[in-house]
Amino acid sequence: MHVDNQKIKYEFRRQLEYKTQLYGSKLFIVDRFYHSSKTCSNCGIKKESLLLSEPVFDCEQCGTTCDREQCDFVRL
Repeated sequence: MHVDNQKIKYEFRRQLEYKTQLYGSKLFIVDRFYHSSKTCSNCGIKKESLLLSEPVFDCEQCGTTCDREQCDFVRL
């Protein structure tokens, strides 16, 4: 059986949009290449040079320090 990934993604997004509207929530669609782990969750400054091997985000702009996964969670 052939499964069309595009149809599955479309249906998933359609259901999310429907449920969001039904319950009065907000749905934010983020591009898959959005660099959330390179963006400060406090001031929004994006670091250009941050390796995947660096688990902690240190912002030179505002001094915020957080785990990169935590920054992702807060940003998104």
